[in-house]
Amino acid sequence: MNLQTTISVFAASSYVLSGTPLEGFTHWQEEQIRAVLSQIPDSLLENFKGIKADPALGAKHGRYDEDTHIIQLNPRDFHNRVRFGRGPGRKLPHVDLTIAHEIGHSVFVELPKRTQSAWMKLSGWKEGTGEGQATPYTEKRPGWPKETSTETFKQGAEFPRRYAERNHHEDFADCFGFFVMGQKDRLVANKRAFLEKLLKRLK
Repeated sequence: MNLQTTISVFAASSYVLSGTPLEGFTHWQEEQIRAVLSQIPDSLLENFKGIKADPALGAKHGRYDEDTHIIQLNPRDFHNRVRFGRGPGRKLPHVDLTIAHEIGHSVFVELPKRTQSAWMKLSGWKEGTGEGQATPYTEKRPGWPKETSTETFKQGAEFPRRYAERNHHEDFADCFGFFVMGQKDRLVANKRAFLEKLLKRLK
């Protein structure tokens, strides 16, 4: 790597480490957030304006506000002991996935309608139920609103974890999160190929 390339890489990483406004976090929490952001290309960080600590989220881990373009992150998630991954090696902390997941929401809402529709077709998402559709997702976790999704997916569709079965937005955000955080193998082949092509174009 020559000097000019080294300077360019350092400049890009410095922007990621200092350019995204963070509010309400401890120093070590900010360090962990910056570490996650450094793994995601800058071009995918342009749709949100900052990340804010919000204990009022209750049982929820995070939320992306489409009106303010702010990611709200529950600081309690930093103490979540859930890790994703199998076998030896580093496991993905829950809060790291949450951050990448919410960034995924910020990416998806800005995609052209035809691209969003193409994503929905991968799992057969539709409003309401019908023949060949799976049972709607129902939230049953303690502290979460007991809601049943108005969307359903085709029977046999696969997801990286159960929460992605809620609707096509959560499906994309979860797949995006696992993909950019180095666990793309959790995705079925057609979704992995979709994201590889999409993120290459967005970069």
